[in-house]
Amino acid sequence: MARNRKARPKTKQTAREKSAEDSKQLDLNLDDIKKEHSDVDKQSYSEDDLIPTGSTMFNLACSDFSSGGWKKGSINTLPGESDSGKTVLAMSCLASCAADKRFDKYLIIMNNPESKGSFNLLQMFPPLVDRLDLPPGGNSQSIQQFGGAITALCKGKTPFIMALDSLDFLKGNSDHEKALKLAVKLADGNKDAIKDIQKTYGMEKAKVIKKVLGEVNDQINKTGSVLIIVQQLIENTKMKNKFDDPYRTNGGKAPFSSSTHSSRVLHGPKITKETKPKTFIQVGHWAKIVCKKNHLTGKKRDISFPIYEEYGIDDIESICIFLAENHWQMSAKVIGPGTVIEKSEFGNGLYFYEFIDAVWRSPEKYAELKQLVQDVWRLREKSLHTGRKRVF
Repeated sequence: MARNRKARPKTKQTAREKSAEDSKQLDLNLDDIKKEHSDVDKQSYSEDDLIPTGSTMFNLACSDFSSGGWKKGSINTLPGESDSGKTVLAMSCLASCAADKRFDKYLIIMNNPESKGSFNLLQMFPPLVDRLDLPPGGNSQSIQQFGGAITALCKGKTPFIMALDSLDFLKGNSDHEKALKLAVKLADGNKDAIKDIQKTYGMEKAKVIKKVLGEVNDQINKTGSVLIIVQQLIENTKMKNKFDDPYRTNGGKAPFSSSTHSSRVLHGPKITKETKPKTFIQVGHWAKIVCKKNHLTGKKRDISFPIYEEYGIDDIESICIFLAENHWQMSAKVIGPGTVIEKSEFGNGLYFYEFIDAVWRSPEKYAELKQLVQDVWRLREKSLHTGRKRVF
């Protein structure tokens, strides 16, 4: 009589087999990925409806397109911490538009009420050297002057992309300014009275901003222009509990309410370079973008990118880090000088930072990289869907 033999237990998958299985997805070329996942999200807008934000990852966070993030005919706000990179981002947006032939007929304008020393355009933003204009009447000093400049531009036949840096430095009208100074003088050092006067002035300023933005919003929309408003994030000292917003902005709620996108720019870790053993000098920092409002897709995605003192946003490095974390097969979880891209569409066994340097020298590879990150981003977005049937 034959003995009943016990079934052998299944052997565990070896690390090599598991690695080979995991890498199968990487064997798909760009066309395969695009074909399989083209239905991730059917947008009610196209690439032609968008302008670039200055960062590919920020574009994707705003619109799911790598080529543009902000919609034509919209107001977008960039409140940020001091020295976080909000001005660099606004300038990068303008430079990206100036370098794009789709916007050859647009006016590219920087409205700088602070009248600070500008960046070295030739070094950091070469496309702006011959394209950057001032608003009508020069840099706006008051809210009313800013509203007048927008109105004058909208009456013209040329669409525009304007960055206002920043809203905090716009003053009220001169009569109101004189009344404020007189009231403070009459308070004769009474701190409580002065505080009440300044509070009243702040409320009045917020009302004027609300009125101006309400008037220019429709005008901007009709002309297909774009307004980017930079704001200063201020620590909220009146937090009552941990759920309260730790930040606030000047100008009331109107800038946020009027915007299609509102994204905060926060200061991240320093980027340093070792000049000699144990001597490190800061050469840049990471900026984190936190989406607070997105009326284009409804999604709220946060992204990060490095900003270097030498040339601004490193778009290529931010793309490669996203791909390393979400798609490529890497030699280590933490990216460092010796990290290798073990398997990717661009080759195997590539040193991560050497690959970045190679892309910097190749516009063709850069274009391929942006297409790849868009496909991978959309694949990730599809994985976030609940799969439930819609009610309507």
